[in-house]
Amino acid sequence: MSLGVFVLSKVIFYLEKLIEWMLILFMAIISIIIFVQVISRYILGISFPWIIEASQIIFLYIVFWGAMVAARREEHIEINAIKVLTDKLSPKVNLYLEIVKYILIMITMILTAIGAYELVPIAARMRLSGTNLSTSVMVYPVLIGSVIIIIFSLANIYEKTKKIYKRS
Repeated sequence: MSLGVFVLSKVIFYLEKLIEWMLILFMAIISIIIFVQVISRYILGISFPWIIEASQIIFLYIVFWGAMVAARREEHIEINAIKVLTDKLSPKVNLYLEIVKYILIMITMILTAIGAYELVPIAARMRLSGTNLSTSVMVYPVLIGSVIIIIFSLANIYEKTKKIYKRS
């Protein structure tokens, strides 16, 4: 393994760990603020309008950052009917099909990232009513998530390609 590949694999490993810890943090924060909202509304009789928006923003980060981890671990959604058919193929053909799958994921994420990137300046001019934050905070997880899923897909393609050449 070359030094560049070794360094890149370590960067991807630590990036995945950072994302996992961020997900834990986001889950803790959303649990706390929703708990506070429930207590304040039903026991104290007051409501905080910013909690709903904050929960939505954090939930969006949880969804996209969770998708990043799922993409890296190859735990994303698969269609069972297609899986049953591909299981009957040779392992080498399955590896090629997985590479095609990751290329399609990358194309989708490139288009998603381009759309999010174009939306950032538009969203930056608008404000959320409860928190007064720029609506671009709701676009950034899509943009960041798309880019990192592309990176993880490239890493998965590299790993699949190594397996193909080992079997040859």
